[in-house]
Amino acid sequence: MIAKFLTQYRSHIYLTLALASVFGAYLFFERRPQPEAIQLVEATETASAVAPTPTVAIRVHVVGAVATPGVYVLGADARIIDAVQAAGGLTGEADPEAINLADRVGDGQQVRVPLRGAAPRPSLTPMLQGAAASASTAGAAALINLNTATAAELEQLPGIGPALAARIVQDREQNGPFATTEEIMRVSGIGEAIYARIREQVAVQ
Repeated sequence: MIAKFLTQYRSHIYLTLALASVFGAYLFFERRPQPEAIQLVEATETASAVAPTPTVAIRVHVVGAVATPGVYVLGADARIIDAVQAAGGLTGEADPEAINLADRVGDGQQVRVPLRGAAPRPSLTPMLQGAAASASTAGAAALINLNTATAAELEQLPGIGPALAARIVQDREQNGPFATTEEIMRVSGIGEAIYARIREQVAVQ
């Protein structure tokens, strides 16, 4: 009877099995894990990726009253105190007030630390060069210009009172500026004696 049933409904059974196979295959492919989409992210440069700028080194020759004179390598922003410390520091005979320890140093420069009480010697430190230039400028500025000074400024000169100061101003207004300091003696009342007292304190530039 079973054989008869199979023979009679064979086509239906095959069709059912085929449909079941197709449905099973559909479920298998539908429910299998799907791979995640890959996103491409463009790399960007960051500040940390930038290579740091190398520090420039300078060489300084330290001489004088330091523990170990010699040539030393320092950073580009070094000060004289850094050069002195690199040379072992000041000795007991050093005169720290004769050098500006806070000044900057440059490549190839010589830093001389003087001895206490010693006679000044040539130095290549910026401080001493700057000090000499400042002293020269200050000396020039201390002179009274006979062609531009006011009467009150002229009265500061030895032997020049209000009357003579007024005559000097009046003379240069009438006769023009003084070409040399000696021409001050063309002013009435100013002779060689007064000129000798003021000639080191006046200028015409």
